[in-house]
Amino acid sequence: MCGNAARAAHYFATYFDNSRLIKLHFEHLHCDEHAQFCRGTSCLRQEYISTGGHYQLMRSYYGRDD
Repeated sequence: MCGNAARAAHYFATYFDNSRLIKLHFEHLHCDEHAQFCRGTSCLRQEYISTGGHYQLMRSYYGRDD
């Protein structure tokens, strides 16, 4: 999504339920290529769940940038 120069801040990924659920907060992802993950006051969020030893995207949505 960012190319080679992605930098994730401290709260980009949050882990729940012993890392079974991972939430990505794209307002904390910084790219040199000016990728846009926010629109207005909402930013992309993705939630992944571990099933069978692999993570799969469970939900993708725009949430409040906080």
